[in-house]
Amino acid sequence: MKENATAINPQNSADRLIAIVDSAFRKDRSKASTEVWASVFGIEEEDAVEKQRLVSDYLSAVGAELLSIESALAAANVPEPLHKASITRIRNAFSVGALNSKWDDHAGRHLEAETRMALRWIAYTLPKESSAASIEDVTSILELLDDLDAQLSNGGLPAGLKVLLEKHAAEMRKAVKLFPVQGVAGLRKVVRTVLADIHLDEDEIRSATQQGDSNKVRAVLGRFGAAFKKTAEITGDLDKISKGTSLVIDVIEAGSQLLSLPAA
Repeated sequence: MKENATAINPQNSADRLIAIVDSAFRKDRSKASTEVWASVFGIEEEDAVEKQRLVSDYLSAVGAELLSIESALAAANVPEPLHKASITRIRNAFSVGALNSKWDDHAGRHLEAETRMALRWIAYTLPKESSAASIEDVTSILELLDDLDAQLSNGGLPAGLKVLLEKHAAEMRKAVKLFPVQGVAGLRKVVRTVLADIHLDEDEIRSATQQGDSNKVRAVLGRFGAAFKKTAEITGDLDKISKGTSLVIDVIEAGSQLLSLPAA
């Protein structure tokens, strides 16, 4: 992974935003906001429309983090006048509506020195997050998902099972890419979405595993299981999952019966 805003070891949401802002200030800020943010987030898409869409995903995630920061400050009884104006300026800096503006003319104008200092104060004030992950751990999920994609492209899978696995693989991949903004929270949401779907669609999933080429089904479920297990380990959910319902225990322990996950 090339140098970008992922090269951080954040303690909380504000720490992650500091890393993103600091990275932007090291770029060529005379360029359009889309280009600067794309460089910050490691987006290498050539198509201009798709690049702007991908950048928008990151900036929307920043907006959600700012809401979380405001909620955390309120829960800590930090008076609103101490942070409201600064957070408003930060929110404006990450506006999706300004992507065609030159970065220094819009984002740079809102991210003046005192605003950046306020963000550092917020990072100091907020508690550390209980779950942390290294960049190496998170990017290892992408390697496992690449293995899964290769298996999914081989054919021989029941259509319904393939659609389900592709959906969850895409969700995991997006959560990994948004990790510089969301931290572990995005990955945890994916883990719990997968478990909810498995629980609700148990009969359909078990039936699908009995169709198609059994060797290919087993192989692709093994790849999915490896990616899912790694994600659950990173979020700290693996131990909780292993103590869950009988179906979830199947997911963790019964490997080839459903998701080919190694026992926890």
